[in-house]
Amino acid sequence: MSDLKEAMAAEHPRLSPETRVHARAGTQRPAYDRARLRTGIVHLGLGAFARAHQAIYTEDLLAVEPGDWGMTGVSLQRPDQRDRLMPQAGLYTALQKDRVGVSARIVGCLDSVMVAPEDPVSVVEAMADPRVKIVSLTVT
Repeated sequence: MSDLKEAMAAEHPRLSPETRVHARAGTQRPAYDRARLRTGIVHLGLGAFARAHQAIYTEDLLAVEPGDWGMTGVSLQRPDQRDRLMPQAGLYTALQKDRVGVSARIVGCLDSVMVAPEDPVSVVEAMADPRVKIVSLTVT
């Protein structure tokens, strides 16, 4: 690892359940106990639209009514999303820009990411799980 990468990693550690408490002041954090989160949604096509909209709505629901509304995301082509998100336990930061400025929110409802071409049987099993209430997909 180069000296610059090491310095950046030390100054800005990867988002995780342990480091999220150190997020910049004003950053919205999950308002529910992630340890109690269970999958209730399997979403096919875990792209930017799903992460910026469906996951945000799910966060809002969990803040009001905690329950089994965690999301399992399914990448339909490549492992990129899984490889970026799972080292962070599914956490990521969403930015919202409006007339007032930019606000940050740590999203925590994503509890796992699967890659369909790697294990299609597990994807079908996840969708068929009786605890799953919603199977959704994004068509773009």
